[in-house]
Amino acid sequence: MTPEALSFPNFAGKHGHDAVFSPQDAVAHFMPSGGADHSVHYKLGRLSEADADAISMWRYEPPYDVYNVLAGDARLMTDPAQRFSAVRRNGELIAYLCLGAEARVFGLGEESGMEDLGFGLRPDLMGQGLSREILPLLLEVLGEQLTGTRLRVVILDWNARSLAAYRRVGFRDVGSHITDDGTYLLLERARP
Repeated sequence: MTPEALSFPNFAGKHGHDAVFSPQDAVAHFMPSGGADHSVHYKLGRLSEADADAISMWRYEPPYDVYNVLAGDARLMTDPAQRFSAVRRNGELIAYLCLGAEARVFGLGEESGMEDLGFGLRPDLMGQGLSREILPLLLEVLGEQLTGTRLRVVILDWNARSLAAYRRVGFRDVGSHITDDGTYLLLERARP
């Protein structure tokens, strides 16, 4: 499924979040519910060339610099077959999401019934607790669209912030995978 193909017709009614859908772009606008700040809204949609260029300029401080995206690789993000989406907060690009092969690290194979998930937050927003709000919302939206029965993320073993964020939304450690970049922990959860 490509980012353009994502549609969320039942999101607002089923989950109680405010949502507006744009069929021509097949994007989802969603706002946190409960006691959250309703002046903040998120949009999951197509990743444009301008978004890819911006992401290629993001620079993470060591040791997170392993997540830096090269300009040539960023251009591949706009290919619909790569399954990347832009995440915007109040219209501003704050993150990207990828599904499938692009979310897997080198040497990790595809598994039947498994959907691999990757998420990159803009470097200046790291460590501010945004994942507490964004990840549950994204998982709800994606849960209605994904075909796999399980979700998997791979995170470097030293990345305590990301590990905590995914464990907080129900991912459990199931193994590890070693590459030249280091040891990745494999975390899985049932599809929302």
